[in-house]
Amino acid sequence: MNHSMNAKTENKKILIVSHGIGDGGAQRVTAMLVNGFFDKGYDVRVVTSAPSDNEYKLKDGVEYYPIIAGQKHTVERVLYRIKEIRKNIIDFRPDYILTLSAIPNMMTIIARGMHKIDIVVSERTDPSKHPDNRLAVILRNILYHLPKRIVFQTEEARDYFPETIRNKGMIIPNALTPTLPEPYYGVCEKVIVGVGSLSDQKDWMTGIKAFELLAKENKDYRLVIYGDGIERDKLEEYIENCSDLKDRVSLPGFVSDVHEKIKNASVFISSSRYDGISNSILEAMGLGLPCVCTDAPVGGARYLIKDHENGILVPVGDYYQMYQALKSIVENDELKKRLGKNATYVRSKFDYKRILNQWEKVLIL
Repeated sequence: MNHSMNAKTENKKILIVSHGIGDGGAQRVTAMLVNGFFDKGYDVRVVTSAPSDNEYKLKDGVEYYPIIAGQKHTVERVLYRIKEIRKNIIDFRPDYILTLSAIPNMMTIIARGMHKIDIVVSERTDPSKHPDNRLAVILRNILYHLPKRIVFQTEEARDYFPETIRNKGMIIPNALTPTLPEPYYGVCEKVIVGVGSLSDQKDWMTGIKAFELLAKENKDYRLVIYGDGIERDKLEEYIENCSDLKDRVSLPGFVSDVHEKIKNASVFISSSRYDGISNSILEAMGLGLPCVCTDAPVGGARYLIKDHENGILVPVGDYYQMYQALKSIVENDELKKRLGKNATYVRSKFDYKRILNQWEKVLIL
């Protein structure tokens, strides 16, 4: 075995179940936890229920089992995934099970059955919005009485649930990736950037409309949104039909070196309708970018940002207030520098090793 061992972790096995280890916040957290626990000396197997392209790299020696469910009907796919997770539990015989996101949480609780293995589940987004199926919500609220612990990103997410589930709750925020570049303090490009899936949840239309107002007054600024998703066509059509946006807004898709792409931008924006602690916001702050973000449930942006101290919060869906916040930053260099400098506090508070140790304590105690 090519990783360090100690008396505490030797021969201890962790099974981690998630949607995937590809593009996305929960997937990035999964990859960081898998690699982090492996480096600590655990034997780690990760099972993904929805493998994707652009997957994060796992350490050599980590066992990776993607479940390929090709069935046509949703129920058949779910039952197949539960069966495959159960096979992995029986085969791997883990000491601990950790799952991330509501659907993998439920499938794994069912798959564990009567096996006496400690399981910790984690909510990664707004539990009032996901899952969006009423039956799944009822099932989740029943099954969540069974794990040893439930990890939430914010108190608001925890407090959505009844007291019997809240009492199992622990708050652990996301961690900064250990490979994040140092903050950039040089001359910034006149670019406003965003990072995230092109989805209804992220509501990039609000960000684009805010930039549209800014673009009329600040002709030399551009907007670049990194990520991909089902709303690409809708957003591209809007951009194409607006003369102020046509050559000044770009959607380059997923890029592997996104930190290098955004580190010298002028402002970072996030216009989500709801979100947990966004990795993209956290990392933008760690890079020293002034951030303008919607104050979305379940309070992830509010957890990171003190309004007008280390970023600016605006109401969800309010593109005019987002425009005003952008305008205040791009037209006030002193404010831009102050917000960016204060944002870098996240580098110590959300240190990777510190957060990983919190996960380990929840898992093994």
